[in-house]
Amino acid sequence: MASQIKEKLAVGSATILNQDSYYRDLSHLAPLERTFVNFDHPDSIDFRLLADHLELLINGVVIEKPIYDYNSHTSLNSCNRILPAPIIIIEGHHVFCYEHILNRIDYKVFLDIEMDIRFIRRLERDINERGRDVASIIKQYLDTVRPMDVEFIQPEKTHADCIITNSNYEDKLSEIVQLLETFITTGKVLHE
Repeated sequence: MASQIKEKLAVGSATILNQDSYYRDLSHLAPLERTFVNFDHPDSIDFRLLADHLELLINGVVIEKPIYDYNSHTSLNSCNRILPAPIIIIEGHHVFCYEHILNRIDYKVFLDIEMDIRFIRRLERDINERGRDVASIIKQYLDTVRPMDVEFIQPEKTHADCIITNSNYEDKLSEIVQLLETFITTGKVLHE
């Protein structure tokens, strides 16, 4: 959704800061040990670095965002240069968990997509993009993804200014784009 929003706004008016780039580097662990890490727990994310990068972007400073390799569970030695913009879209399933980031977000959107659809998307992604097998994906889903969703992600809905579901996706997407376009042209706050 973040990319869809950015594409609909004027060039250079938005940048995306995605949580997935900030998974903790596990190069200090043996490859087998890395497979036992719960990547669906908020502790798997380096929120301090993410918050620091958010502050830099807010203050107009270019950042070097890490590039994370999901297959080796390590950060690569290279980075992506991210330019500041009037709109900073923070994307990730745990961004409301870290209070400093939560307090810096002006407008909070929660994607409340049905669990079976999320599972199917994860299954397709992990097979096609990460080369995983179905059995390991199902095991991870039952062992960590679903329990972490119940414990951490679902309670985060209470922080949202806007909740998007399967049935209202297109309408809400249009509303958010209009809201951001108004902010860009007038500088008015996103909500009271």
